[in-house]
Amino acid sequence: MRGPADGPVPGRAHANHIEAVFITSGEGEIEDLATGEVHQLKPGTLYLLNDHDKHQVRPKTEIKCVCVFNPPVTGREVHDENGAYPLAAGSGWHDAAARQPVDRGL
Repeated sequence: MRGPADGPVPGRAHANHIEAVFITSGEGEIEDLATGEVHQLKPGTLYLLNDHDKHQVRPKTEIKCVCVFNPPVTGREVHDENGAYPLAAGSGWHDAAARQPVDRGL
């Protein structure tokens, strides 16, 4: 992740992925840009972005973390103009409620 000298991470929402983040070192905060809620980040914090939440991370120190995406990312993704990663071909995105594949038209 970034450090304070880098400034805040631009606001983004992962429209095609669920993201779980575990903070291993460093401190900062994450803001839910829809509600204005701010949550502190420190070692041991785990947060989940499961509703495609538009968010912004603001590091106070250098933050190191472990991130897990579902569907998995390859590491070659680039955020699009909406701050989202595109789905990889054949990723099999599923609607968690129905457990059925959902055609997102991508």
